[in-house]
Amino acid sequence: MKSRLKNFNGKISLSVDVMGTYNFVRISLHFIDETWSLKKWVIKSCPLDDTSPWDVIIESAEDWGIKNKISSVTLSSFYEYDTFEYIKDHLHGKKKLSLNGQLFGVYCCGEFMSQTVQYAFGKIQDTIGKARLLYNPKGEPLWYLTSFHLNQTMELRSMGEYSSKDVMDNYDSSSSSGKAKEEGSFTVLQEIVSQAQNWHLKTELEQYLEEPLLPWSEDLCVLKWWKISSSQYPTLSMMVRDFLAVPISLATSYKAFYTEPRPVVEHLITTL
Repeated sequence: MKSRLKNFNGKISLSVDVMGTYNFVRISLHFIDETWSLKKWVIKSCPLDDTSPWDVIIESAEDWGIKNKISSVTLSSFYEYDTFEYIKDHLHGKKKLSLNGQLFGVYCCGEFMSQTVQYAFGKIQDTIGKARLLYNPKGEPLWYLTSFHLNQTMELRSMGEYSSKDVMDNYDSSSSSGKAKEEGSFTVLQEIVSQAQNWHLKTELEQYLEEPLLPWSEDLCVLKWWKISSSQYPTLSMMVRDFLAVPISLATSYKAFYTEPRPVVEHLITTL
């Protein structure tokens, strides 16, 4: 694994999760490999006895030989921003980072969302309590507002709206079909020549921004699209590969709203 990271041609992101049950820290690295597969490896799990989390980060980066490949560190919002500066100084020194290091420090968005929800509920808690006193649980339910009946209403309305179509009665044309085909072919040829002349003058970014939007579907995979398009956008795809590997949350969506510190998995403790 260490040799694979040593030969890896790209940037690596770290996430630091401090679990409060046993004051335990877990260091994970995130990267997208050459096959455009997202990887997450846990490289360090240890208790925090007399050691700070950032010292564990620096020690782990040196041990795995990835000091010069770390592009970002995701931490809990509990830590001050000076923590990121401390880690950056010990890992990179005065070496210039991408975007001047603006993406080096990432706070867990799951914790931000949890704190926002808790704050909002705290503000409306009294109002919710008063509304609960006015609610009669034995009251007649408003069946006409259920989603089932709303769906039926929308279907009937759409059928009525689109059942009739405007019919065009005038089929006369002032030009012959042959002339129209010639003009259409000439227009297409002009567009092809124009694109061929401008193609080599555009940068990868300009070409990418002119790509049509992909229609959303459940099978849509961004990594798969970039894997196919990496030969067309070699420089841009390298940048995207490093950026998409940056984790924005320490918790899964299911656990993002937990208000208590996340517990440590028991088998991790028993193996130490």
